[in-house]
Amino acid sequence: MAKATRTGWGDLMARPPVLVLVLVFVFFAFSYRFFLSEAHLPLHDTGFIFQIFKIAYSNFFFTGELPEWIPQGVFGYQTHFQNIFGLGPLSYPVMALGKLFGVLDSLALFKVVILLEVGVFGFGFLRLADEFFENRYVSLLALAPLLMTIIVINQITFMFRIVYLVPLMTYFMLGFFRSGKVWKLMMAAVVVFAALFGTNSYFVIYYAIYGVVFCAAFYVVGRKNFHLVIDRAGVLGAVAALCFVGVCSYLVLTSIDGLAFVVTDRDPVTLKVDLETFLNYGGGGVVKMFEMLVAAPLATLDVTFYVPAAAFVFAVYGLFRERDPIFLALVFVFVVMLVLTWGRYSLVAYALYYIPGVSYLRHLGLLLVLPKVLLCLIAGFGIQRIVNAADAGAEAFDKERRFLAQVAQFAALAVTVVLGATIFVAGTLDWDSPRAILLAMSAAGFVVIAVTVSKSNLKIPALLAVIAAVIVVQGGVYLIRINTQFSNGYAFSPSVKEEISRARIYPFDETRPVISTHPRHDLWQAFKPGNFFFVNYVGLYGALGLDLCFPVASQEKVAYFSPEVGDLVVHQFGPDADVRQLGALHKKSPDAVF
Repeated sequence: MAKATRTGWGDLMARPPVLVLVLVFVFFAFSYRFFLSEAHLPLHDTGFIFQIFKIAYSNFFFTGELPEWIPQGVFGYQTHFQNIFGLGPLSYPVMALGKLFGVLDSLALFKVVILLEVGVFGFGFLRLADEFFENRYVSLLALAPLLMTIIVINQITFMFRIVYLVPLMTYFMLGFFRSGKVWKLMMAAVVVFAALFGTNSYFVIYYAIYGVVFCAAFYVVGRKNFHLVIDRAGVLGAVAALCFVGVCSYLVLTSIDGLAFVVTDRDPVTLKVDLETFLNYGGGGVVKMFEMLVAAPLATLDVTFYVPAAAFVFAVYGLFRERDPIFLALVFVFVVMLVLTWGRYSLVAYALYYIPGVSYLRHLGLLLVLPKVLLCLIAGFGIQRIVNAADAGAEAFDKERRFLAQVAQFAALAVTVVLGATIFVAGTLDWDSPRAILLAMSAAGFVVIAVTVSKSNLKIPALLAVIAAVIVVQGGVYLIRINTQFSNGYAFSPSVKEEISRARIYPFDETRPVISTHPRHDLWQAFKPGNFFFVNYVGLYGALGLDLCFPVASQEKVAYFSPEVGDLVVHQFGPDADVRQLGALHKKSPDAVF
């Protein structure tokens, strides 16, 4: 469809790169704990990925090569899987530029990688949204809720990296069904395999499920006009794409031994998970789905899938009002992926488990982030419909406006009831709890949308401005709250952060021989009760250069880097604990195991 022409400032703001840069800047400002704070480091999965990046960059900076081993904190096994797990495609050019300009701050480079990935995510989503919507600003308002709800300090793996290339992949798949050009399908395959780097490689199964459902739905919708186009460019592109896919497959398959090491609950031979783990791991289910509405984790997991009130209202409105076949195909994909994440409550999940290969996949509940992406696209259709109603005339606009107000009012009432139940029925009587605050913000957002669209003299520019304001305010408070909650658990002095971030050759030389197989479960069981300690703080210890498998680190060295580390050891293992004694938790020395 033809795009409206603009001049001056409006023309500038209609350009995709400018829009993405504006949103990335807003996201950057609200995520200040990660990007700007002098006292906080990336934690949990983000901290673990930073550890991998730091070790890879340190080795590359001083030797010009990627490391063969990671001595610190991860039992001294080969790094092939870790490099795939921790280094995304954009990590390599950033490391090369860092070496070229002599940058020693590995954390700063890591943050550059994250910002570039956020930019790619935003650009891909904007290009995809442009294929659906007439108005560039509708695309912007569909993208904003996603960028305003990305967690980077704690759970980058499940909240962002698993989906940051999905919009670009979807854009190429949609282009294939609209044009029939084979090279676009090949580009979608390239993006899928590029997405394997920097996250769990077995997520390719999730991409495959999504791709099959998407292709089936959109083929059914457009099959009458679909004509396969195979030209010279398509053939050359297919050859290049197949080469890329082949190399990626080889790298992943030859590193698969590392998978059982970093992920428990797998068969030591087949690496598969059992049905119970497949269905339950990650705390999914019907209730967790409502995190999209109530803006607070409903389980004990430190991730959430919040969508701001404005996006939720327009998504529900679009589901009731829009009947375009393309929209219905998108909704079908959304419903299938959403129901899959219900885990033990989903017949779809039970059926998929028995398809060969799918039993490698866990995290069904945590993968709600992909339905969240689709929900924001669905919201875009709702916004586009109300914009079209305004163009159609006052009568059509008033009709749509009244229904939209009813949707917002009902949502406000529902969340208010949940808020009341949380405070009174559950007996907490705690108005100041983070969950109560976010529930109140959600209810307030729905009320703002309801009141705004109820105004008889409402104009579309005013409505779009209110939508943007609700998204930015709610999303910004959400980002600040979640980053504060998870960064406050561990604070450092600027000098400690500087030491942890600085690229350097590591103090320990790896002497253990290369091995072809790993005693996975024996080693993991031998590490108890320290496995919880390892999972949560391995990134920190690795960054400090302390190897939990190498019981030679002095207590003085720990105290020099950070007194909080010593306090953490005491908290986990008792008042008489010493970091030099942690090796005894293994029951065997690491060298004996290997």
